Order: sequence, then structure tokens, then C-alpha cells
Amino acid sequence: MLQQTTQKVAEQPLDRVVVSLKPWAKSQNRFSLGSVAISGTAAAMLDADEIGLALSRHLVGDWGEVSDIEKLINDCCVEFGGKLKSAYLSACGSRYLVITDDARETTTVLAESNH
Repeated sequence: MLQQTTQKVAEQPLDRVVVSLKPWAKSQNRFSLGSVAISGTAAAMLDADEIGLALSRHLVGDWGEVSDIEKLINDCCVEFGGKLKSAYLSACGSRYLVITDDARETTTVLAESNH
């Protein structure tokens, strides 16, 4: 199901994963995800539906479990450029991150322990 790539995050190989974005997110995207990768640790703890929901939320500016200041920073970075970081809780209660680089070329899903 997952195809391994050569990219690395915190010395963990990333996997490519096919996910479906929620229909409402497609019409309200605030930015581009670019290429999406997932760390091996995140792939082991999340299913494709959970990843799809997180990416959909990230795209519309629902930054999840980050501080109010981090939310404001993300909103400014959408407008003026900069790295975007969201944090969500998995169904099993583990925290994971969705990070889009400032060039909007790559979005990475990773377990918080990898960051």
C-alpha cells in the first residue's frame, strides 16, 4: 500500500500514501500542499482516512492542537509566506504533525516524536 521514498525526516524514511481529501476542503484550500510524504512512524500509527482528514483540515487553515499564537503565525504565513505547522491527535491519542514547507513544495506528516 505504501511506497517507500528516499526522503528522510529525523532519520526515518518517508512513505508515499494515497489519501482522499474531504470534498469540502477542495473548494476552500488556502494554499497548495505540494508533494505529500509521511514518516514511517506516522504511517504505522495512522490510517489513510485519518491522514486525509488531517490534510483536509490543514488545507483550510484548521491548524488543530497548536497555540493561539501558532495559529496566528500560520495565518500570516499563508498570506506572506513561511512554513505551516498543524498538530492533531490520532484516534489512539498520539499527537502528530502536518508541516508544509515555505515554498509549498512538500507537506510532511510525522509523529511528534520525529520532529
